[in-house]
Amino acid sequence: MGVRVSQSSPLQGIYEYCAPATSGDACVSRLRKIAAGGFRVVLNYAVFDADRAQLERYMDAAGQLGIQLIWPMKDRPWWGSASPASAYPALAASCHCDGHDAFLRYVVGLVQSSPATWGYYVADEQSPHDAPQVIAFSRRLHALDPHHPRLAVAVGDDDVARLLRPYAQAADVLGADSYPIGTGQPATRVAEIAGAVRGVTDATHRATAMVLQGFNWSAYPDALRAPGARWPTRREMREMRDLAIQTAHPSLILWYSYFDITNSANASAHWRDLIWAAAGS
Repeated sequence: MGVRVSQSSPLQGIYEYCAPATSGDACVSRLRKIAAGGFRVVLNYAVFDADRAQLERYMDAAGQLGIQLIWPMKDRPWWGSASPASAYPALAASCHCDGHDAFLRYVVGLVQSSPATWGYYVADEQSPHDAPQVIAFSRRLHALDPHHPRLAVAVGDDDVARLLRPYAQAADVLGADSYPIGTGQPATRVAEIAGAVRGVTDATHRATAMVLQGFNWSAYPDALRAPGARWPTRREMREMRDLAIQTAHPSLILWYSYFDITNSANASAHWRDLIWAAAGS
């Protein structure tokens, strides 16, 4: 029997990267492991790398496992000028449709009635410069499916409130990530970011989310040359979780990421550490 997150805790989930078109069986197997770990939400960056049958199989498997999916619509093909058909050719071939709006209607029509759908991811560490286009897209999305929330996450910089506030018009749930371990900052940095996020959500009457660190910065040398890159310990992750809950009072906590853990040299140990940190009281 899998470990279950405490009923008194926020809903907890994890980022994933597994393309159903590449290996549907492997992606479903990974969902099983995530569910057994007690996580109830998955945000799979590669989920739209699939045709209709592959997407529906993955979605149905999630529903059977009690997992909800956050559909990733944060990339430019969804809200910008890039072609969604070029970005998601297999799904577009199933759609037999032209243009952004037709493709959006098709995808929303596939997922909105599924019990596995949590909602939609409309912004991921994006600049305020992109906000007007994202807002316009998110309004079209909400018109098609007014029953599921939209999530926007800002980068957890010192100016996180400035980065997040423009997306209040695009999302029902606002959050930020905080990944301090290995950067020279203590785990308590999470409380600073969480406090800033809560200030924005209180002012804009939105729900709150936090994204927490379950990876080693050495996997991302181009993003940040962290001076002391290492894996967070289980106690550091537990501390970050508790600080996020105490300060931001989030309805949702997401951990980044399952694919970093599975790609690591000691995946089983890191996975056990994250389960302990997320699920314990």
